[in-house]
Amino acid sequence: MSKLIIHVGTHKTATTFIQDTLALNAYVLAQNNIIFPKVGKFAGHHSLVTEWVEMAPAYSLEGGYEKVWNKLIDSYANTDKTVVLSSEEFSRFSPTHVDMRELRKRVSAFDSVEIVCTLKDQMKFLQSIYLEISKRRTPASLMNWLANAHQTNLADGLLLDYDRLYEHFLTGFKPEEIKFLSFDQITRSSGVLNTFLEVIGYEGDRDAIQEIEKPVNVSGEPLSVWIYNIINAPKPIQPRIIVMIERALSSHLPSHKPRSLFTEIEIEKMAAQFNPANEKFVKRIRRQQPEFNLPSIKKVTDSAFRSEVNQSFWIKLLREHY
Repeated sequence: MSKLIIHVGTHKTATTFIQDTLALNAYVLAQNNIIFPKVGKFAGHHSLVTEWVEMAPAYSLEGGYEKVWNKLIDSYANTDKTVVLSSEEFSRFSPTHVDMRELRKRVSAFDSVEIVCTLKDQMKFLQSIYLEISKRRTPASLMNWLANAHQTNLADGLLLDYDRLYEHFLTGFKPEEIKFLSFDQITRSSGVLNTFLEVIGYEGDRDAIQEIEKPVNVSGEPLSVWIYNIINAPKPIQPRIIVMIERALSSHLPSHKPRSLFTEIEIEKMAAQFNPANEKFVKRIRRQQPEFNLPSIKKVTDSAFRSEVNQSFWIKLLREHY
């Protein structure tokens, strides 16, 4: 019985780590009837969404995406293999998005098809998105960027309304074909990799799976990146300046406190908007997955917030620069 698992992200939920690890262990997985195919130049299967989502030229496929899709289907749809495809771009929503109805029709030759989607609470998700954007370009004013996210329920084309994301999946897939994972739950329990190996049905020797030695696509420290964007935009991030900023921050904020990109007022606003919507979404998903949960957005009292970056800090930064 053939099975297709489409890991659709979301972004910044260890997707690159999962993709690189599965690619590294493709041979071991294949010995256990799990296929993580090589598609294009990257470990992730981002090239397979180019039919719907505009991607950089590096993601183009020789012979076109249709040829690759047909080869995957012809090779594995009538076997006893589980094929795993992974790209967070499957969950991108704007300005264009994957046609889920067309995608489901395309893979209908498989006996079983499942979408797997991991979610963070919106506060953590927004912080991760901001830091990721900052690697490539200077985002707009953080306050304006947040205001737009609240108004549109989108951040850099990614949905913050998870019920709307679910409805998008449902245009092509049945409820029983959609599996949601809570990033908070899996990191607190068996971990991202172990959870994903369970999801794809790996029953082989866990010690045979090699893990990526270095962290991949890790976000920067939030306050340092925000400060950098203020003082050095539009230049790409320069490590030496980040080091200088970090020295000033370390002398200004308690070292034991985790740092937040947001102010306490901004977090309260997120909680007011997203917590009620998440509660309704979780209740809906529990019809299929009784154990699923998303943590409530709340202020972590023992944190350092962006509002604490005050005049005293800027004087310290000027001294570091001098």
